[in-house]
Amino acid sequence: METVTVNDIATRTYVRRSTQQHDTAIVVVPGNPGFVDFYIEFIDKLFDRLGGVFSVYGVGHAGHGCPGQNGKRIFTLDNQIQHKRDFIVQNVLKEKHSKIIIISHSVGSYISLKVLQRYKDINIVQLINLFPTVRNLNVGIRFPVNVVMLPILRQASSGLVHYIPQWLLEKIFKAIPATQIKGVRDTVNDNRDYHCVLNALSMAYEEYNHIGELDEEITQAITAHLDKIYFLYGPKDHYAPEAYYNDMIESFPEAKAHLADESILHAFVIHHSSQVVDRIAEWFDHHKPLCADQ
Repeated sequence: METVTVNDIATRTYVRRSTQQHDTAIVVVPGNPGFVDFYIEFIDKLFDRLGGVFSVYGVGHAGHGCPGQNGKRIFTLDNQIQHKRDFIVQNVLKEKHSKIIIISHSVGSYISLKVLQRYKDINIVQLINLFPTVRNLNVGIRFPVNVVMLPILRQASSGLVHYIPQWLLEKIFKAIPATQIKGVRDTVNDNRDYHCVLNALSMAYEEYNHIGELDEEITQAITAHLDKIYFLYGPKDHYAPEAYYNDMIESFPEAKAHLADESILHAFVIHHSSQVVDRIAEWFDHHKPLCADQ
C-alpha cells in the first residue's frame, strides 16, 4: 500500500507494477466505501491471471482512507470524478503508460463513465463495469444505510463507529474468508475515523439522491464508446440486478453486457475475486487487439 498526493488530497493506492514496459495500464476504481485495501486480493489475482503483463493501479476515493490527512473536507461525487482523472494523469500516465483500461465496481462505474465522457486527454481503451450502480440507486440502498446516511444522523453515526467494541467487530469478521480476514480487519480498524466514515455516508446520500434513471452524460458515454465498454450484472444483486441488465440490452442492443453466476454478490471482493477475475480474463482474451492497437 502507498499513500500518494493527488493535487492536495492524500490518497491510498495499491499498485502491482509490471516489468514488461507495456504502454497499457489498468486502473481499478472501487465502490463505496472506497477503501482500496478491500481490493488487494482482487488486484493481486488480476495481475497474476493476466500474466503480469499490465501494471495495475488501485486507487481509493478522496476522503476514504488516510485518516487525519485530509482535514475536515467532505468530497462530492464530482470531486471523486475529478480526483480519478487527476490520479490517472499524475500517477499513471507519468509512468509512460499511454493507454488506460479502467475496471470499476459499483458507483466506481458511474464515476468512470463520467471520466470517459468528460476527459479526452486520457486514452481509455476499455472500461469494464462490475456490478455497476449507474441508475436507480435509490432502489438498491436499504436499511440501515438509507437511515444512517441521512444528514441528521450521519454525523452521529460517523462518530459512533469509532466506539464499536472490538469483540463485536470480531464476530462480524468471522463471516469473512480466511484469505481476506486480515485485510478486512486491518482496513476496518484503520479507517474508523470520523471523517472517513462521514465521507462514505455523505457520498452514499448523494448517490441515493442523484443517481436515478440513466442521465444524459452517462447515456452519451455508453452510446459513443459502446465498443469499449463492458458490464457485468448480478442476478441476485439488489444494487445492479438482472432487471437492469435487461434494460441495458433493451436500450443498447449492441451492449457488451453479461450476467455473473448467481452465487456472486455485489461485494464480490470479499468472497468471489477469483471468479470475477476469470470473467475479466475471458474478455481480455477476446479483445487483445483492442488493448494492443489503439
